[in-house]
Amino acid sequence: MIIALFEPVEKSHNPSHQLKKLVEQKRLGDALQSQILEIIPILEHFGIEEHFMTDYGDESTRTDP
Repeated sequence: MIIALFEPVEKSHNPSHQLKKLVEQKRLGDALQSQILEIIPILEHFGIEEHFMTDYGDESTRTDP
């Protein structure tokens, strides 16, 4: 949602890359930028791997989503 306030959201399972670009371009206010810098490391842990696990599970261990 934060990204959508500033530009179109890319089709990605990891929004941290696009948030980093917004920070580098200094498009966020100081208060928002510091909060974004706090959540970027958290978002980096939730990428395509988490998407597959929550939607499809783990076929190798036969774990349901």
